[in-house]
Amino acid sequence: MPTDFLNPGALRGHAARGVEERFPGVRAWWGHSTRKYWAYIPPARGGWGRLVEADHPGRLAELVASAREAW
Repeated sequence: MPTDFLNPGALRGHAARGVEERFPGVRAWWGHSTRKYWAYIPPARGGWGRLVEADHPGRLAELVASAREAW
């Protein structure tokens, strides 16, 4: 029987993967030292990407969406 629901690390990883699935090309993760969710948003056309952070995966998804719209 899976016990991932008891493991906070697994839950955070699952939440980050949810952001990646919603936004193809975006890399998301939980920062163990910062205790924040992070996402790297690749550039739409050349140049540098963006790095965003949030306390909650829902907020991270909002920030990713906003950053993508700005490009």
